[in-house]
Amino acid sequence: PELKPWPYDPAKAKSLLSQYGKPVSVEMVIESSNYFPKGKDLAEAVASFMRDVGITTQIRYVEFGAWLQELMINPGDDISKRPYMMISRHNNTLFDSDRTISTIFHSGTSQSTYTDAEIDSMIDAARTEMDAQKRLKLYQDAWKKINDNAWALPFLHYDEIYGLSPRLDWKPRIDQRVILTEMTLK
Repeated sequence: PELKPWPYDPAKAKSLLSQYGKPVSVEMVIESSNYFPKGKDLAEAVASFMRDVGITTQIRYVEFGAWLQELMINPGDDISKRPYMMISRHNNTLFDSDRTISTIFHSGTSQSTYTDAEIDSMIDAARTEMDAQKRLKLYQDAWKKINDNAWALPFLHYDEIYGLSPRLDWKPRIDQRVILTEMTLK
């Protein structure tokens, strides 16, 4: 609850980049898919934020299957060939921090390009901790380090939108599951 989002601060970003003592020339590929609502708009916004601080960007739009292949890491994959940044959408239908943090931030998992022994240790300990308060503290500490290092930058929260017939009696679930036995026709 204490974590705050990173503010949009191009002046501070330029200042941090200038600490290298010479002009920083970075070209970045941002990959996005048309699978996400407004994915193109989001990628263009992120690219403009990067250009505001002097980072050259190129956006590569790919169909969802190709995007998913880029996202998933298989043993032996050369992760240095992956895009520097991917626009991604993630949900957590389990409502448990482990669903997100283990998949994206634990070394060697299908979506992680990070290697941090301290984060791995916190996640491993939290996954097996039976005391709920100790488990919560481990995840909070891990999320703090992830946030402090800006390893992921959440931009927005998508609300699910469903189009329904007036004949359908059904209330969408918060976990995004669509269970047919919960529906009836009037």
